[in-house]
Amino acid sequence: MTPARMLSLLAAAAAFGLAASRCSAAEPWELILTEQMTHELGCKVIKVSNVRQFRLGESLVIDGHADCEDGRAYDFTRPKDHLSFRFRACEPVVC
Repeated sequence: MTPARMLSLLAAAAAFGLAASRCSAAEPWELILTEQMTHELGCKVIKVSNVRQFRLGESLVIDGHADCEDGRAYDFTRPKDHLSFRFRACEPVVC
């Protein structure tokens, strides 16, 4: 992700997050996550759970689970601070 794109996402997430921050304090990465999911997947995030954050060298790795308002769910990961989140749809498995 280019620095200009990251700044654009941060600005949009900050504007979007003002209303959300009144309800709960959100981490900067959460604002970026919700904005990226809205833009790329058309998902209005209603819940973020199972979040793990850990240092790997100089980077903060973040992964977890997000639920959308329309019932869809995704696992997400961001392997490095400057990269975009990656998403994997959670779909039921039938054996």
